[in-house]
Amino acid sequence: MRIAHVVGKLKAGGVESVIFNYLRNMDRDGIDVDVLYDSDSDVAPPKVLAESGVRFIEIPPYQRLPKYLKEIKRLCRENGYDAVHSNINSLSGFPLFAAKRGGVKIRVAHNHTTSSKVEGKRDLAKRALRPLARRYATDYAACSEKAARWLFGDEAVERGEVRLFNNAIDVDRFRYSEESRAEVRAALGLSDEFVLLHVGRFVTTKNHPFIIEVFKELKAIVPDARLILVGDGEDAEAVRETIASEGLSDDVIMTGIVGDTEKYYSAADAFLLPSLYEGLPVVAVEAEAAGLPVFISDAVTRECAVTPHVTFLPLSAGARTWAEKISSCGRHDRAADGDIMKDSDFNISKSANDMRDYYFELVSGGSARRKK
Repeated sequence: MRIAHVVGKLKAGGVESVIFNYLRNMDRDGIDVDVLYDSDSDVAPPKVLAESGVRFIEIPPYQRLPKYLKEIKRLCRENGYDAVHSNINSLSGFPLFAAKRGGVKIRVAHNHTTSSKVEGKRDLAKRALRPLARRYATDYAACSEKAARWLFGDEAVERGEVRLFNNAIDVDRFRYSEESRAEVRAALGLSDEFVLLHVGRFVTTKNHPFIIEVFKELKAIVPDARLILVGDGEDAEAVRETIASEGLSDDVIMTGIVGDTEKYYSAADAFLLPSLYEGLPVVAVEAEAAGLPVFISDAVTRECAVTPHVTFLPLSAGARTWAEKISSCGRHDRAADGDIMKDSDFNISKSANDMRDYYFELVSGGSARRKK
């Protein structure tokens, strides 16, 4: 069986990290996998997957649409894919249209996100593209029920036409570690300070201005508090300027992209994710595996809450309320939360072969929905 995954631009983390987790852990005996990724990606394909037999193929970025469509069509015809699995959300209509033209009969649209009106024109564009994604997909998948309903509609979900794949992780990698905690804190010049952590790209969705507001209020309650921001993105410089203007430069650490994110979860005391919207945030799952108290926007699906230490708050409650909740989170047995995650369906060792089984079902005609 030959499967092609379309993942868009490779970044540190994000949608592709979820797919790569599945590919890294599933039994790929009898399945050849190609990953089609945009040539203007931020990072290189992971060596461990390439060395294990996954073939990574650069294609023109989707912004160069005619060349993008032509190349995907060519690859489909030349490689004879049994299925094309697109992971670029509402944009999936484009590669799936090309895959149809290239003779691929099984075309999966996999949605990993939702949207918000605060994005303005971007939100309008995403909503306008939803019918296209549905039209050229023969099969539907999503990371959560909320994401499924957003792209495919309530009726498709109620009819059981959308296969859900949890944003599963390697729980053992993210388990709380005293050694990692000491290592990271020493490297960053920290000792016993209360550390608030955020991991995510510097983009509008992640709501960094609110993160800074919350931290400023937290400093008024816990004077020795520190904030660590892991990640990079288009808004990084603007966030840095905001931090400086608030007089917080000595208290906020911006690490950029790191390759050992799991150690930073162990180094922190609480995790903050006041996103404007998400599909199902894998960083929240990672934080829970590390036993962190997680404070998250109620705009995010509650499907991500597995441990008892996840608190959903409305953004309208204001930064002071968020800071008060964070400051009173207390301590608990972080290893116990890791055990909870180990037994959950967010453990990739339990979920890894779900995707493999899905492909065999589709090829054998077991589609929940299949257009002629």
